[in-house]
Amino acid sequence: MISSRSEKSLLGPEIICLVFLILYFLTAAPSLGWRDAPEFTVTTLTLGIAHPAGFPTYSLLTKALTFIPLGSIAFRLNLFSALFAALALYILYSLVKRLATEEIRPSTEFPWAYAAACSVLVIGLSATLWENATTTEVYTLNLFFLAFIFYSAIRWSSGDGDCWLYAGSFLYGLAAGNHASVALYLPGFLVYFFLCSRESTFRRLMCILLFFLAGFSVYLYLPIRSLADPTIDWG
Repeated sequence: MISSRSEKSLLGPEIICLVFLILYFLTAAPSLGWRDAPEFTVTTLTLGIAHPAGFPTYSLLTKALTFIPLGSIAFRLNLFSALFAALALYILYSLVKRLATEEIRPSTEFPWAYAAACSVLVIGLSATLWENATTTEVYTLNLFFLAFIFYSAIRWSSGDGDCWLYAGSFLYGLAAGNHASVALYLPGFLVYFFLCSRESTFRRLMCILLFFLAGFSVYLYLPIRSLADPTIDWG
């Protein structure tokens, strides 16, 4: 039987996700991809405004990578997708392991680190994630946000403090500035909140709204930047 220390050293999320980061790095597109990649590359480089809903979170975060002297601008943005794909897998590993050990409360003899590692391997090697991790797209950042929001919700409901609830709310606002599809998760998150919050519900709900709006304020980038008449401005 492998000891818990050996299990951790062999299957730690840091090691697994570093391997995936290297894999995505080596297979990243060297230049422009197709679909939205050319548009996002230009809007990032020039701080323009992409097609609706504008993707302000993505544009502002990817802009930081354009200053790294590593390959072409397009290649640097492809690496952004690879980085957040690996980070999303790291959060997924932590989420699966915590759900298994804290919520299901299984026998301590079961190697849950292996179950978490298998989950990461299945998703990380899937054609969909691999494709989006090697080109300029918003989806790996979206996956990272969603994984972290789910993880924050589990940490909060497990009694780790309201800070996790508010962190998840802030990230949800930022996630809405990356891809509007996160709105589809709102009913589920609200049901989960009301089921798990048995005290100070109204106060928490108001704080959630404030932290969400703080993250959602990233959309102010669109009218402010539009006034500067950028190269690409979808209005």
